[in-house]
Amino acid sequence: MIEVLRLDSFPANSDPFSHDAYHMGVKVAENVMVLHPSFSHQSTDYIIVVNTKTGERLRIAFATKGLLPSLFEKTMQIIRGG
Repeated sequence: MIEVLRLDSFPANSDPFSHDAYHMGVKVAENVMVLHPSFSHQSTDYIIVVNTKTGERLRIAFATKGLLPSLFEKTMQIIRGG
């Protein structure tokens, strides 16, 4: 099961690393960056997709049996994917 969670947005047109010192990232398009908590040779169970123009952020979790503990649950809106 995949969970998609909407995170609070970063300010529009800002560098994601100015607001997130924990994650690493890869620019995948002019306006899209994918943030991740681990090095490429390590496993992870989620990524964060950031629209760098609008600041919108989505956390995509690859959860086992649909269960993934989250430190952000109180501030995130759950968006159910099909």
